[in-house]
Amino acid sequence: DQSGNPLLPFHVTVNLLVPEFDLNDLGLQLIAGKGETQENPVVISDFQRMGNAAFVPALDSVPIGIPPELEPLLDIFYRPYDSNIYLQGERDFAYDGDIVFHEFTHAVVNTFVPGMHMMGADKWGGQADPGALNEGWADYFAASFTDSSATGEYAATGLNGGETGLRDADNQLRCPDDLTGEVHDDSQPWSGALWDLREAAIQSLGES
Repeated sequence: DQSGNPLLPFHVTVNLLVPEFDLNDLGLQLIAGKGETQENPVVISDFQRMGNAAFVPALDSVPIGIPPELEPLLDIFYRPYDSNIYLQGERDFAYDGDIVFHEFTHAVVNTFVPGMHMMGADKWGGQADPGALNEGWADYFAASFTDSSATGEYAATGLNGGETGLRDADNQLRCPDDLTGEVHDDSQPWSGALWDLREAAIQSLGES
């Protein structure tokens, strides 16, 4: 505004639970006409935990028509302002500093390079490079701020069998040998290279 304050300030959502439903059952309900009127709603009986977190850039419209009962769920992700969302898995993702730094780095990247989210496309087809670079930057800066190469040791419990982290920037993964086409997997050669540069700079110049 005229005072220099943001009209749509950044938001953070924590403790998010999502409706629990079976996709096949939901499909059958929609085919049967559920959700077309208030008198015939889609039935969602409970909420579920989901181990995840996300940076969600500002969006001003919902691209598809959905039943009114599911609109509150889409309202979480289609907002007119940038936001970070921290969900509840076996552990609260908002309590993991690595995850918090990771998602805020996504917000910073989006400020400088809007649209650098997941998959890209060129004349040869789809590829995961943009999303992999984005995830690599986010892991690297989270690791740098916490001075620990592993990302997500706290939140990873229940996702990969223990407090070993989701990914580790101190790795020897290489491009293209270790690419899978999934952005988080493919980020690790880049975060590993950045971590090696950081270690070399510290060794040469010192911690400060």
